[in-house]
Amino acid sequence: MEWSRSTDGVTLTHAFHIRGDGVGVNTITRAFLKQKLHEFVSPSEEVQHAIEDGQPVVLIDVSNVITRVPVDRAIEALERAAGTVRLNGATPAFSAIQHGQICVGLSVEDVGALAGINALTVASRHQLPALIASRGDAIVDVSLGMVIAELAGIRVLATTTVNGATRHPLNRRSAGSVRTASSIAHELSRNTVAVICSGPSAFDDARESLNGFLNYGVPVIGYCSSILPHHFVRETGIILEQKLGTPKECADAMHYLWRLGLSGGMLIVSRIASDFSIKNEDLYAWLTSAARSFDDQSHPLRDDLTRHVASEWSDLIIKSDGRTVDAECELIRENAGIGAETAAAFAV
Repeated sequence: MEWSRSTDGVTLTHAFHIRGDGVGVNTITRAFLKQKLHEFVSPSEEVQHAIEDGQPVVLIDVSNVITRVPVDRAIEALERAAGTVRLNGATPAFSAIQHGQICVGLSVEDVGALAGINALTVASRHQLPALIASRGDAIVDVSLGMVIAELAGIRVLATTTVNGATRHPLNRRSAGSVRTASSIAHELSRNTVAVICSGPSAFDDARESLNGFLNYGVPVIGYCSSILPHHFVRETGIILEQKLGTPKECADAMHYLWRLGLSGGMLIVSRIASDFSIKNEDLYAWLTSAARSFDDQSHPLRDDLTRHVASEWSDLIIKSDGRTVDAECELIRENAGIGAETAAAFAV
């Protein structure tokens, strides 16, 4: 059985077929993947051909690695992530704003050059119009990366972690309260993209972050585990309602989500490899120590605290003997690989 509808001038053709085991599987054909690129998106030749031909593409977020890892290590980690995507049958794509253009398919060298700019902007959605108008340059954060993926017709974005909700022990004025860290949950609820990550950021409250995504109606699916990961931490003890065990199952879930006409995307969370994982109590101690100089009486807002803690990332690297760097680099490679397998399964 097959049906079609037109959305923004793009015909989406849906086909229903029966697997050999008699189970009905709903698939969205290549017509869904062959998107008309937005007028402000400037893709590389490789990415444009892949999108037009309905081939799998993975948008690899660079913001987390670039801002948390020394530049040389960050570039090496992104190169490994791109190589892993290619090995798993998909085209890697790095994105940034260059001279007011939304560039998709930048090289690692291009990303490295941007990372070397003094006072580099890490842009969010609300900054995009002014950046285009001023012909500015910026690395894009995860929330803006989702917008760009939607504009480019890319269905999978891989990153290390996502911001959620924060309750910090040193912020006594807001004790007992949870403050939203970013617009990621809201953004994911309205963009047709699957984000592969390893759960909420180390700065965030894992349980409240999960609740935030669920409150926005975003499916949060554990990949090969029903335990919610927390950035570098594998064992949070927080049980997820949904778990899928293969990239094919994740791709099928994407098909069902959008075939049902449900708006938005989904969050697929994968635990970091045990060799690179960090104990929850160790990470908590490092974060607390890094934030110790924060004056919560002068800066009661959660965003001020986050910026302060993030600015002390180098202190975390020292306190962890570099383990946070190793873990961040490994996460982008692992999640990019899962993203590539999922994108390849979705494109079949």
